Amino acid sequence: MRALPRSLLLASLSVALWLVYAALGPGQDFLGYQSFALHLADYNLARGIYSAPWLGLLVAPLAVLPGRWGYLLLLGLTLAAGVLAARSLGGKPFVLLLSAQMSWVLWWGQIDGLTLIALLLAVLGYTRRSWPLLAAALILAAIKPHVVAIPVLALWWWTPGSRLKSLAAAGALVALSLAAWGNWPAVLAERLVPFSQSTNYHPWNATLGPIALPLFVPALLVPLGRPQRLLALAATAMLVSPYMPYYSTLLLLAFPLPWPLLALAFLGYLPGLIGTTLAWKGVVLLPLGVLAWVYLRAARASWTPEVHRTVPARIEAV
Repeated sequence: MRALPRSLLLASLSVALWLVYAALGPGQDFLGYQSFALHLADYNLARGIYSAPWLGLLVAPLAVLPGRWGYLLLLGLTLAAGVLAARSLGGKPFVLLLSAQMSWVLWWGQIDGLTLIALLLAVLGYTRRSWPLLAAALILAAIKPHVVAIPVLALWWWTPGSRLKSLAAAGALVALSLAAWGNWPAVLAERLVPFSQSTNYHPWNATLGPIALPLFVPALLVPLGRPQRLLALAATAMLVSPYMPYYSTLLLLAFPLPWPLLALAFLGYLPGLIGTTLAWKGVVLLPLGVLAWVYLRAARASWTPEVHRTVPARIEAV
């Protein structure tokens, strides 16, 4: 009986957040995606877009809606993705919804809900051995690869019976996109180089960059169950990524984490108290803390026969 009131409370919170951001949110980033979708024929014109062109196809149904309705629907989809991802992976949906990361995504109309959907589809594809779900996950992961590609690829690799079909389906989309938009990867690369080197993004870019590459060694080699390895790979990828604004760590909040780490979900609300740089860059402690937590638990488990999991058993090895 407790599950029903909890679900009602979660639904009420989601509706309340939707109403608040529907009334107050500018949705400025969504306007950029909307313009991209409406002028998708020429990828060269999409100067402010740093994603694969099929993002425009996904945004198109929202882009053609009148007024602010596209942004309002995106709010609802993002909130729903957050709830579904957290409940499926064993995280705390209330924390995810109330986090500073989610607040930023909702306020500006960001598309980070797609990273949650990509991971969720990959988990479902892995557990159900479904190549169409894995193909969809790969396609979505390519939109924000610096956030979610590594964990999605891990789940894809752990599903050998579906690898070839899912990769072929995703490859077919890439081939079609090249036929439709030409050599868009080269155009995208030309945009990404100056973007990644720009100092304009330093106040909120919390990445450690290439210096963190050695962290992939323990993420791949330390004896871990697949749930723990998935979490370790996701956290490591964020630290290595050339661009990790604090709201990109929203993905980690879908996993079951201890409360000391979950407290970092609210650090981004404190620039007025502790300064913008610390409030936004301090979120690097979240993936670092995740790695420390996973490896300490693994070490403790090697000393005792205690069974532990950091992600629900649905992602266990079979």
